[in-house]
Amino acid sequence: MNLPRAKKALGQNFLVNEGVRDAIISALAPQPHETIIEIGPGPGVLTHILARRSHRLIAIEKDPVLAQNLRHTFVQIPSVQIESADILTWNPRHTLGEDEAYSIVGNIPYNITGAILRTVLETWPRPRTIVFMVQKEVAERMMTRPPHMNILAVCTQLFATVSRVMNVAPGSFRPAPRVFSSVIQLTPHIQGPREGLCAFVRAGFSHPRKQLAAVLGAHFSLPREVVESHLADIHKPPTTRAQELSCEEWQALFTSVRAS
Repeated sequence: MNLPRAKKALGQNFLVNEGVRDAIISALAPQPHETIIEIGPGPGVLTHILARRSHRLIAIEKDPVLAQNLRHTFVQIPSVQIESADILTWNPRHTLGEDEAYSIVGNIPYNITGAILRTVLETWPRPRTIVFMVQKEVAERMMTRPPHMNILAVCTQLFATVSRVMNVAPGSFRPAPRVFSSVIQLTPHIQGPREGLCAFVRAGFSHPRKQLAAVLGAHFSLPREVVESHLADIHKPPTTRAQELSCEEWQALFTSVRAS
């Protein structure tokens, strides 16, 4: 495949390793009668396989030149839809049918990984599964456990089970990035509220070195002793800091504070 010139401003690094491509497709495991949304198809390394393996494929490409190239390539395949759009503002509800089953895949730009995860996990309808290529360091942050949690880990694990499919060397891309990458799979949880939950977590992490009772108390205009009582409800001491809570404890604390 002839690769176009990568645009640094769009964070473009095109996957060229067919073994990694096949591992991504295997992890995604497209299902019959399921729609696949591909984020950042670029020159179409994954798109060509997905077009044959999916019931319906929607590819979202911000680069208008690449999007137009893909339209020409797949013009005779009606099940493939190419949209030139910014994934952070694109609304899947305008394209997916009511309760339409779907999954998400993509070699996503590393400079907006967090923003994409927030958009997909917090605002989109729940997909069956998500398979993303991300920076290895980011994958490790996403899988962190207490007492070393971070906003990304909490707000990812609250909504999905995260697993690493494989690590990927820089030479698997053109141009080669300066960092190692990881293919991750996220399996969204079926149950659980999403509205306001991560905003609550972000407030708690706004001053990670401070005790959580003081941080949340100041943010939500609550007396410190009130927040400490909510922490006691989940069997945590008043000296607890944000990074020490598990996802289950964040969920319980959010429910307790919201109900007060």
